[in-house]
Amino acid sequence: QGWVYPHAQYLGTAECRGLTLVVDVKDVRGQSHETSFDFIHEALSLFAEKHPGVLSSWDGDSNEATPAAMTVMISGARPSAQHLFQRYPQRRLAILDGREGDLDADYPLSFMPVISKAWYEGGQAVLHGINPLQRDNRQAAAARALVERAHRQGRLVRFWGHGDNPAGWQEMLDLGVDQLSTDDFVGFSKWITEAASAAHGRAASKISHQRPAVHRPVQQSRRLLQPPMTAAKVLRDLFG
Repeated sequence: QGWVYPHAQYLGTAECRGLTLVVDVKDVRGQSHETSFDFIHEALSLFAEKHPGVLSSWDGDSNEATPAAMTVMISGARPSAQHLFQRYPQRRLAILDGREGDLDADYPLSFMPVISKAWYEGGQAVLHGINPLQRDNRQAAAARALVERAHRQGRLVRFWGHGDNPAGWQEMLDLGVDQLSTDDFVGFSKWITEAASAAHGRAASKISHQRPAVHRPVQQSRRLLQPPMTAAKVLRDLFG
């Protein structure tokens, strides 16, 4: 009944009230990704029976989404898309976190609303203090190209392994990335609050005017996924 994310109340929309639970599945020796997913889906089915109306679901034939309080997205060691289509033809309780190569497959938006990619191929170096601004300019250009391509299909974009600090968060925002990753919840909360306040001061006269236009498919993707409130989303939706 309340607001999960404090800034959501200023948006005047119900799309920000839901939670997205991203399940990062790890490889298990001797077990296929499909088997791991089947265990997860069985647990979700039991939960859905006990708590109806909590989990978002998708019709197996039409891929039409029935949004609810929480949307489950499978990341990491994902099963194949074909497995989900064939194994769960009637009703699915989870969607897949997409990869760049999935853009060629043109999967239904309701089935794969997000495209995720590692920011650095060696990823772990970022966690040991590598400044995200020391990247090759080609990487930034490739990131922008990915964002533009995904947005044309109506999909959101997320990078993992980017700098977990204000410089890294701002870099993602500048590139047009839709969702941010952080382990520094206190620092991120402080940063986004200050950033929103600063933006509010610079654009106070703009708030009463019409909100900036967004690609309609991206709006649909946000409604389907009910994405977490992120720096990019707060600042774009609030202040353009």
